[in-house]
Amino acid sequence: MRDARAERRHDGVYASIRAMIVRHELPAHHHIRVETLADGLRVSNTPVREALIRLAAERLIEEIPNAGFFTKPLDEGELRELLRLLDALIDWCLSLARPENGVPGPSKPPRLFELATALPAAGALELADALYLHIPSQWGGRDTVRMVDNLAARTFYLRLTDAKHVSEVAGTIAHLCRLYGALDIAALRLALADFHRAQIARLSDIVRLIEQADGGNGGVRSRDRI
Repeated sequence: MRDARAERRHDGVYASIRAMIVRHELPAHHHIRVETLADGLRVSNTPVREALIRLAAERLIEEIPNAGFFTKPLDEGELRELLRLLDALIDWCLSLARPENGVPGPSKPPRLFELATALPAAGALELADALYLHIPSQWGGRDTVRMVDNLAARTFYLRLTDAKHVSEVAGTIAHLCRLYGALDIAALRLALADFHRAQIARLSDIVRLIEQADGGNGGVRSRDRI
């Protein structure tokens, strides 16, 4: 059994690698070398390997038998389903925010939602994910929070690229947050549905942009090592 300090160190390694993957610092479908990551993070191979096993279980990366760990290739069909699931989970949580459901009322949302303004793309996505995680914390429960967190992580770079190339995204996210800050649930559900519908409609174009940035290899299996 690991002591608390070792547990925190392993969790820190996991968080660092997860952030690299979520933010696409490791390109699509490249071989992840345990030794290279361990050297970069200045840790032993063991916490890196444990983190990669955990990330593969969460479907943020792939573990291929007799080949190792790989970042996932871009799969437009999978990304579309993930976005739809994210939309459905958030809307389901909001659907519970009615007195007749017997669900306790929410605590007042943090003022960051009420005072939200349009931010640069990275800040806008952090704000969106704060919104996505706060909603199930009020009405969905811990399992739902974990599911939303996973879906948000697996689609983060796609949504970040969308925010960088579509000027109105940041303003729309701020508007969604202000609706939540005011607890205008009915208006928020409609606005979120419109926002996600438009995002999914742009999906093919955003995937192409990511593939171009990756040198056209985003959807092709590669054995290039990092």
